[in-house]
Amino acid sequence: MKTDFAAKEAWDADPGAFLNALTGETLTDWKSESVEMSQVMFRIADRVYTARYADGVERMILVEIQAQNDVSMLARLLVYIGMLLALLFSSRKKWYPPRAYVLYIGAEPFTAPVEINDPGHHVFRPVYINARNVPYRRFLALAHPAQVIFAILSEDAKDREDVAIEVIRKVVALTRDNPQERQKHLLNLLRYSRFRNMEKMIAGLLEKEWEDALPEEQILQDPLYLRGEARGEARGREEKLREVVETLYSNGLSMDFIAQNLNLTLKKVKDILSQNPNASPKTNPNIP
Repeated sequence: MKTDFAAKEAWDADPGAFLNALTGETLTDWKSESVEMSQVMFRIADRVYTARYADGVERMILVEIQAQNDVSMLARLLVYIGMLLALLFSSRKKWYPPRAYVLYIGAEPFTAPVEINDPGHHVFRPVYINARNVPYRRFLALAHPAQVIFAILSEDAKDREDVAIEVIRKVVALTRDNPQERQKHLLNLLRYSRFRNMEKMIAGLLEKEWEDALPEEQILQDPLYLRGEARGEARGREEKLREVVETLYSNGLSMDFIAQNLNLTLKKVKDILSQNPNASPKTNPNIP
């Protein structure tokens, strides 16, 4: 999804500065982790880093970017963390449990499950960050345009148009010597603006005051294009769900269990598995 790529670039530009703007946490010694595809069943989260916390402990960090309320998100994160733990177990190095961060940028209020809680026993709860609750000034203070554009997702400003103008001005200033970069980030600004119903206003600003910054043919006013983006995001969510269902099933969990814990119908689970003839329970082939 294009919105995912833009958010990943925002993290990669300077993960320490971005996380500090999002949460106030100060972490150091950031490194991007490369996880070999041969070592895992499918991709691990949107981003995987290693960073050092204030207590001096270095941990692996998973970042998941969500634009929709995805009921399977917690299950996917548990699968990702399980894969990372398997790699850590085999590394023979001193390790600490990975930490997961979920950045939500969507238009709707966040309502997806936030934790798995067995009272008195185990709790799994990632760090949830809702972009709409982060003060927009924190984003405007950042030094990379991919991070600055997040300011329009914040909802603490009284005048949304003033914020949009500030964002555009800073993106233009930061990319003064690179027109292609400027066009890319302004295009992403337009894509993000639809999460707050601001696309017409920002497109109007660009046409009126920054017509040279983004060519007219690239301004996203065509509702067919926006619907196409939505269809692409829906396909992405369906693909993630399919990966989770197949992984859980291949590790011996029953279809009934998967349906109940992912809030799916049994028919939906069977339909997903029927599309992959290679999906089979490895640990217990007698599981229905």
